Amino acid sequence: LPQTTDIQYQINMVNVGDGNGYTLLWNIGMQVILIFNRRITIPEVTWLETDCLYMLKEQVQLHRTLKRLKIQILSEQDVSILFLKRIVKSGDKRYQTTTTVLLQDLHQIDMEELQILNQAIPVRLQLDD
Repeated sequence: LPQTTDIQYQINMVNVGDGNGYTLLWNIGMQVILIFNRRITIPEVTWLETDCLYMLKEQVQLHRTLKRLKIQILSEQDVSILFLKRIVKSGDKRYQTTTTVLLQDLHQIDMEELQILNQAIPVRLQLDD
């Protein structure tokens, strides 16, 4: 562990307090592993043109896992839409047409469900940015 005054302070507070090692691990983890800190936002998924689709899939899965750590659950539909949107945003012509068609199909399904259920689609599931 880095020997910073913050970490030493956390160790001293646990020693003076209840001696709970889990509290110590969590408090130090929030300083050393920033994703433990719930106040820090999770970065959006990015995909470079030099990366393959597998790399994007891994980025989306990591994003989903990090969101889960912050008690922000992404459904399979959320993950699929995020994956497709990142491909479209990348501008990669190899996948652009297929992805755009898939997103349009999903949008059409959403519109049909809207007509059947007669209620608005939740914002988190809408395909328009």
